[in-house]
Amino acid sequence: MKVAEACGGVGFRCERPDEVRPALEAAFNSPKPALVEAVVDPFEAPLPPRVSAKQALHMAEALARGEPNRGRIALTLFRNKVKELWR
Repeated sequence: MKVAEACGGVGFRCERPDEVRPALEAAFNSPKPALVEAVVDPFEAPLPPRVSAKQALHMAEALARGEPNRGRIALTLFRNKVKELWR
């Protein structure tokens, strides 16, 4: 936030999903340059919405090689898949 202000812009911060739309609307409607900071789960795997078999294999290989937080990342992936199946 301070970086945006120091550069003459405005900053917005989102900590919950319901804060994203208002922050983006305010940023797009601002006459100044805007920065939107989104706080995310540090253990969320950096994957696109649709994952190919090759991408999944590479993620598994990376986790197996020794990613420091591999247990938490794997747990997050599992939870996301369970939530997806129960929708």
